[in-house]
Amino acid sequence: MYIKKSTKIYLCSPSGVFTGGPMCMHQLGFFLKNTLNLNVYMHYVPVKKKYKNLKNPIHENFRHLNLKFTDKIEDIKDNIIISPEDFFFLNYIKKFNKIRKMIYWLSLDNHYPSFYHVNYSKFARFFINIPFYIIRSFNKFTNNYKGISTYSEYSKYLYKMFHKQDLSIASTVLLNLSQSNYVHKYLLKLNHKSEELYDFLQDSFLENINLDNISKENIICYNPAKATDFINLFIKKNKQLKFVPLVNMSREDLLNTLIKSKIYIDFGTHPGRDRIPREAVLLGNCILTNRKGSANNPVDISIPDKFKFEETENNMKTLNNIIDDIFDDYSEQFKNFLPYQLNVKNEKNIFKRQAIKIFNSKDL
Repeated sequence: MYIKKSTKIYLCSPSGVFTGGPMCMHQLGFFLKNTLNLNVYMHYVPVKKKYKNLKNPIHENFRHLNLKFTDKIEDIKDNIIISPEDFFFLNYIKKFNKIRKMIYWLSLDNHYPSFYHVNYSKFARFFINIPFYIIRSFNKFTNNYKGISTYSEYSKYLYKMFHKQDLSIASTVLLNLSQSNYVHKYLLKLNHKSEELYDFLQDSFLENINLDNISKENIICYNPAKATDFINLFIKKNKQLKFVPLVNMSREDLLNTLIKSKIYIDFGTHPGRDRIPREAVLLGNCILTNRKGSANNPVDISIPDKFKFEETENNMKTLNNIIDDIFDDYSEQFKNFLPYQLNVKNEKNIFKRQAIKIFNSKDL
């Protein structure tokens, strides 16, 4: 890949939004601008109508990065546009014919729901999703946790059923970038090459947090937005345990809660390298996950296999035993998570090496 001195790199991001995906895009833009001295522009697209006429589309949490933004794309072959994997953006960049295109796969499983959200009306999606509602009701009634249990899994299944070539969009671009090893390997199975480009937690993450003399409590934190039927039933059956949902909290409250807790449990779909598990392990939490998505490999969530669970009735008791062991001997049990903690601390260096490998090929 050649990058000339005149090359402009456009990074697509939703306007006015502060979530994990836009954070990755801004993180990449800041590095390309300040470390590799490339001509970088954020290109904000109003995904929601309420953001359409924003005078300043940059979310306030990104303004300190001082990244330039533009409403116009110079559609020439020397330039590069990088889009997230969401179908809204993939459809948007189709209108550009000459510019070189990249997809930054910030997740995998979230790619499929976006296909139906973009291409079908709310009314049509209701009927498309009827089998999913039936499956969820059956799962709850029978305590069946294997198979389809989330909307992203259902969307993925439908997409693969009715499309001859899965993720064929990946073969139409100059380069695919994978935010996780999970996505990288998935693309390779479908004969789509990609370059791994992991993100990292911001340097400001631990600012103003005193990690000395932390008094840990027998608390289990979880994210209700990512809780499956399995973990919801587990919580209901274990009223003697203290579960704290990470919801309706300020950033400071969330971090202070993770500082006190001993366990962070995440039984979501793990569409990429999720942020909260990494923050939790840095703040001294033992991490318990299922075996879905990026949690099902030793790279993205590098914890011992005994802390990763299949969602079955038999594993309810095993999960209870692991929690008891952690509460009874937290200091000894947390040693199992030190390699993962070290990997998270080293993510910025990994990102730098990967980004330089991809973007430092210049023809000035």
